[in-house]
Amino acid sequence: MTGPVFIREGPPREHLIEHGWVYVFRATTRSTGETHVRFEYGGRKQFDATVEKIAEVTLHGNAWDFGFYIKGSGYDYAGQWRAALKEVYNREISEGYIYEVQAADDYRQHLKPTQHAIAD
Repeated sequence: MTGPVFIREGPPREHLIEHGWVYVFRATTRSTGETHVRFEYGGRKQFDATVEKIAEVTLHGNAWDFGFYIKGSGYDYAGQWRAALKEVYNREISEGYIYEVQAADDYRQHLKPTQHAIAD
């Protein structure tokens, strides 16, 4: 089992709770596989989950190449996600990684059915 995933309050946590999965951004790589979710550092385990690295992303001019992942992040648009990242990292971020956090089946079975696809 890898280290826990911390999903603080805000759009990503709301998306994870509602849909059972979410795309998150990290400026550095992290371990993948089976883990669990916590809502704060030092907080209690909320539920089991898996983490998978999905993509490496970079900033091109003023545009991130993670546009496809916005709908699964809980944010409404890239600028909102970038502003949240700047607040977390206390600086502008120019590259990083998108990970998918997937709640374990025993948590997901209590959710309303949702479609996992992110396509219009």
